[in-house]
This record gives sequence, structure tokens and C-alpha cells, in this order.
Amino acid sequence: MLIDFKKAHTDYLVARPDNGNWVYTPANQKMPAKGKYLAAHQVFSNNALNAAIYVRNDVNAAGEAVAVHTALRLTFSRKERSRYLLNDDPGKLSLNLGLGAVRELFRWITGQQARLDYEVVRAASTPKHLQGFYLQDGQFPSMLTATEFSQEQSGSLAIQVGLSDEDLIHLQFYCLGYAKLLYPTFTDVAILELFKLNSGGQVHAQSQIPVPHAKPEQPAEPRQVPRSQPHKPPADMQDPAVLERCRKAIFAVGMQRWGGSRDVIEFIQDSAPAEQMDRLIKDGNAGDFSEWDRIAEMFNNA
Repeated sequence: MLIDFKKAHTDYLVARPDNGNWVYTPANQKMPAKGKYLAAHQVFSNNALNAAIYVRNDVNAAGEAVAVHTALRLTFSRKERSRYLLNDDPGKLSLNLGLGAVRELFRWITGQQARLDYEVVRAASTPKHLQGFYLQDGQFPSMLTATEFSQEQSGSLAIQVGLSDEDLIHLQFYCLGYAKLLYPTFTDVAILELFKLNSGGQVHAQSQIPVPHAKPEQPAEPRQVPRSQPHKPPADMQDPAVLERCRKAIFAVGMQRWGGSRDVIEFIQDSAPAEQMDRLIKDGNAGDFSEWDRIAEMFNNA
């Protein structure tokens, strides 16, 4: 992975003024709307998996790159009759993972959690699911599965790839590399700390710090608990199953109704306790996204 992360960040992720507009340097100069792999690693197993650090631009009618998107892209393709289909596979599945999903993947491949179970939902795209688990006995020590659900509810397409210990090491580097592209000035130690699972196992359920605290200019809302009083969420809100339902609902409401940044939505999923996510879901369903917007402002300023 020969990437100068600081240079790549400056070249592709920082906008510059141009005739009154903010534009980006296209990652793919010849085909600006197509995108570019800054680095890629191919796994050949029972099926194939390509992991890539990916940068893509939105292009306006004048051919200017007016937005940039990044992802750790995982592309699953099948093996048929001893031949890997790769790009010739009409049923290959590509999942673009943001930072929240990358952290979950990293925690699984480093053994911090026994299973990986992550829903990848994007606007104008069919829902996809990423699952990983370890095997006690078998040809591979671990399995990673991508599933795409049909919008017509006529079934789903799944591709499963067996991973060796060496494959897991390569994937760890790509998870860290993606984070380094976004935050090149952060040390590797700082990134590793952010990727670690908090002690106690249920990192989200243990969190007692609401997301939108960084707004000192805003008066406290009546429903907020004064700092002088100990706050304990209701018992049902501490249930991991309830937390997972809230995370999924946050993603659905955020992507379908709010239309804000995926990174902010994943930040809410990863940082907010279930009690607050439940409140945000209710507000969003009622058409009130003021709290969502405040969180986005705080996240962008940070």
C-alpha cells in the first residue's frame, strides 16, 4: 500500500475556490465520474474478495468535480469451474464502507468481537448486509459474507469468502489505511485507540454521553437531565437488541428522510445511547431534524 496519505488527502479531499465555486481535483483525471482505487488487495479463496481504498467525485455539467466521496470498497465475486470471474461476474457485490462500518470490520478481524453484522444502506441502492464469523473447524478460520436484498422481495444474492489469517492481516492494514486517508495527521496509535472496543463489551449500550453536548450557546431543553442528577436510561433502553433496532432505524430515517451525511449518521449510531437515538427517530419521523442538524454541525466543526 504505497500511499502518501497527507498528499492524497490534500490532493483529493480538500476543495479549492474556482470562479466563485468550490471544486476538487478529480481522483480519476481521465474519467472524473468513475472514481479511483488508491490501493487494492485481492483475496483468492473459495470465492474472491477485492479490498480497495476508493475515492470518487460528483461531477457537474461543466465537468468540474463538485463533491468527493471516499470508502473502503469490498467487492465480492464468485468462482465457477475453477475460474475466478472477478469483473466478469455479473452478480458481483460491491459494498462501500464508511468509517463506522470500517471500525466494526476492524474489530471483528482483530478478534475484539466474535461476529460482524452490519447493514449497508445507501440512497438509490438496494440494501446490503456484511456478516463475518469465525470457524472452529474447517478449511478457513473465518468467513465473510456479503448479501444484497432485492427491492422486489424476490430473494437475495449472497457471496461468501473464506479468509486465512494472512487475509485478515491485509484487511487490517486497509481499515487503518482508510482512516489514515481521512485523518492523515492523526497518529497510528490514536487511530487504533478509536478502533478499539471499549471495555465492557457493549460499547454503545454503556455510553452515557449524549451526542449534541458540544453546543454551549444553546439553552438546555426541558427534557434534558440536569448534570447534578445521575442519569440512568430505562432498563429496556439498555437491552442490546433495542440498541441494535435503534441503530437500524437511525440509518433508515437518516438516509431516507434526512438526507444528511452518511458519516454523521454513522457517528450517531456509534456514539449515541439508545435513549437519545429513540428521540432522534421520533423527531425525524415527525419531520423535525433540528437536532440532527446540530449534531452534523458539531461533527463537521470537529
